[in-house]
Amino acid sequence: MKLTSGSFHFILSILATIFVSMTDVTAQEKKKEEKQHPLPEGSVGGKIRDGRTNEPVSFATITLLKGADSSLVNGALSDENGNFLIEQIPPGNYKIKIKYMGYASFFRDSVVLGLNKPGFSLGVIVLIPSGKQLETIVVKGNEDNFKLGIEKKVFEVENDLLSKGGSATDVIKGIPALSVDIDGNVTLRGSGTVTVLIDGRPSGILASSRTAIFDQIPASSIERIELITNPSAKYDPDGVSGIVNIVLKKNAAPGTSVSIGVSYSTLLKGNASVSIGHRTAKLNVYANYSYRYTQKWYKGYTDRENLLMLSRSYTNQNSDGIRTIQTHLFKAGLDYSFNAHNTLSLTAAYNRDRDLDNDSVSYHFLDANQQLTKYSYRNMYGNDLDQGGELTALYTRSFDHSDKLFTVEMAGNQNRNQVADSIGQTDFTPAGIRLNANPLVQHIQNQWLTQNYFIKADLLIPLNSITRLETGIKFNERGIRNDLTFQAYDFPSGAWKSDTGLTNSFAFTERIYSAYTVLSRSYQKMALQAGGRVEEVTSDAGLVHSGIDYSKNNLHFFPSATIRYKPSSNQEFRFAYSRLINRPAIRFLNPFPDYTDPLNLRYGNPNLNPEFTHSTELSWMRYFSRMSLNFTLYYRYTSGAIQLYRIITDTITGATSGKYQNLNYSTTGGAEFICKVDPVQGFGFMLNLNLYHTQMNGDNIDPSLDVQGYAGFGKLTTHINLTKKITFQLAGVYYAPTPTGQGMIKEQYSMDAGLRMNFLHDRMSLVLSVNDVFNTLHTQVYTSSSEFTQDFRKKRESRIGTLSLTWRLGSTDTSKKARNAEEGNPATPPLPESE
Repeated sequence: MKLTSGSFHFILSILATIFVSMTDVTAQEKKKEEKQHPLPEGSVGGKIRDGRTNEPVSFATITLLKGADSSLVNGALSDENGNFLIEQIPPGNYKIKIKYMGYASFFRDSVVLGLNKPGFSLGVIVLIPSGKQLETIVVKGNEDNFKLGIEKKVFEVENDLLSKGGSATDVIKGIPALSVDIDGNVTLRGSGTVTVLIDGRPSGILASSRTAIFDQIPASSIERIELITNPSAKYDPDGVSGIVNIVLKKNAAPGTSVSIGVSYSTLLKGNASVSIGHRTAKLNVYANYSYRYTQKWYKGYTDRENLLMLSRSYTNQNSDGIRTIQTHLFKAGLDYSFNAHNTLSLTAAYNRDRDLDNDSVSYHFLDANQQLTKYSYRNMYGNDLDQGGELTALYTRSFDHSDKLFTVEMAGNQNRNQVADSIGQTDFTPAGIRLNANPLVQHIQNQWLTQNYFIKADLLIPLNSITRLETGIKFNERGIRNDLTFQAYDFPSGAWKSDTGLTNSFAFTERIYSAYTVLSRSYQKMALQAGGRVEEVTSDAGLVHSGIDYSKNNLHFFPSATIRYKPSSNQEFRFAYSRLINRPAIRFLNPFPDYTDPLNLRYGNPNLNPEFTHSTELSWMRYFSRMSLNFTLYYRYTSGAIQLYRIITDTITGATSGKYQNLNYSTTGGAEFICKVDPVQGFGFMLNLNLYHTQMNGDNIDPSLDVQGYAGFGKLTTHINLTKKITFQLAGVYYAPTPTGQGMIKEQYSMDAGLRMNFLHDRMSLVLSVNDVFNTLHTQVYTSSSEFTQDFRKKRESRIGTLSLTWRLGSTDTSKKARNAEEGNPATPPLPESE
């Protein structure tokens, strides 16, 4: 289905007009708050908001205690809208306590349930940032570092000992449902098409690939990571398996605060970071800087049997190298509250990453009797400079006595990547005699320029006490240009000569006009949500020098639906459906070959179409006083699944070329189990098991391309408070063999350990961690077709020891308001109880 740009722009203009007219409704027009829906008998409920931003607080811990002896009665977590409800409470006198990391605890006694008040509403509870936030985080240890919800999973990085001195990749390893291989490739429930957001938005300040994004962000810069496995139509539909949102650190404590961290790891690796913030009643200013230096070696082996020959032949390839990475990441911002309802947030970020590669490869070519016919040595030196900047602005407008919220956000970023590769190769006979008088000497200059801009507006309207409407519009433009210059050294003339056959430029521009609407309705035990997102996408791509152009214009619709059933305050069921898209990355589209390895070329496909996925899941969540259980069944059907398909292109050397293709379809169905247990104070563990079946059908490309099989993984993480000042963490992971389009990835497993000690009144922390304690992590991939079979093995440096030191400085707000918050008294009283 197609729609003209003019008609779609007209629709967007109408929606924009509605936005403007609706935001003209002021607080005076809604002085009287809507009467709340009465709470069920024997229940306590309320809504929790952030005192800084007025946004809902998800995953806050609510504890109900007996009024007489403060013994535990029941508990709950707030949902994504900040609401909570504890049910099936006998009549009596109770106390309630609400906790959330980095905020002062809320405490209230005299919560009375009886004949005259069968249900007790706490109204809106405002949590105030804690002036002792930094000390509080240390004392808590690992108690709340992972918040498990039925829709969103939140991982707090501050208390993760195993990622100290590492990158976002190291943090990802500990998150349920996510898998990471030794090359940093991240998959979610068996799919590598994960949407990565930085602070809730796509970011162009980092490299274009998902792997590079995770590797370039130091763990010390991350506050938390959020995982959403089946997003609603409110979110961009990109990513067929879900969203990983990396939230960078931002000052929350009143007054002035400073945090300094340094770390050193084995074999020349280091990390340094500093965070500075100052918060007053109206203004919050903060800045963070992180520096990361690391060196990692690798060794690889590839054994191939070539079948598409007059007689069989064999190719053995051995490689090794060292990569040196230096990363600078800077972020600064401010939040200014004009009044209680109007807030403006501005942020700026800059990233600079330099990678130096020194790689050596040897090729051995053998005949059918496995006798050497020739061999080659290839040396490659790479210098990769990646730098980019980003500016964002966010305006938030809230309203009196209403959950109505209006936001406008705009952002622009630019990333420039410059890669210079110098390559030398010499070929020899079995006797060691050069086949050519002069070696092959090449220089490849590869430059990428990526620009991304968007503006969007969102409006949340409570239609009544149990129904709300969310709607929004967005425009996004993405532009990418890739310039490749290929030169070879001519020994007779003593000059560099360009190879015009291998030199070209590829340009790509994409514009997306979108609008969404989501309607939600809540009942006593059930909540329904349905929505849809419509997108018009125009894209232009082409080879600049050759004049070949590719253009597309499409209209897509992405529906979503969610049904939640909560029979009690500690149990919940959820069914979710969404239609999602995976737009091909630029390297999937660029038809120009990647010559890094001449025996394994890779081409993009400008005619490649996006993947479209129907994603469903059914989840069950059960909370106990010291344990939470989450069980999920999920299924994904993807049409036009994108896969790299390889064939032999040179029957003499056995060289292959791979091209990205759209297969007929792929399916993934599985079950996920997460159990988080804290049996006693100071000890807890989390178990994550994931088993799935996958199938890929590509008989439109190759009749033999129909692969299916089972795969899965398991993770176990535990923490022990050895003393009040010393905490120990241990984590193990096992990845079962996984089928691919043309073969199998074999099993992988590893174990990490970490120890932390706090001193100087908990203002200083020392952490010792070891990743891959037994040095078992490696990758082995088996590939087969009618033309060849191949066994690939790779080992990267994975056993790394790290020593980290963090020192927290700065004054805190000593006002009476802050002191009351620290003592457990609400700084802002709740709204009156509903009658």
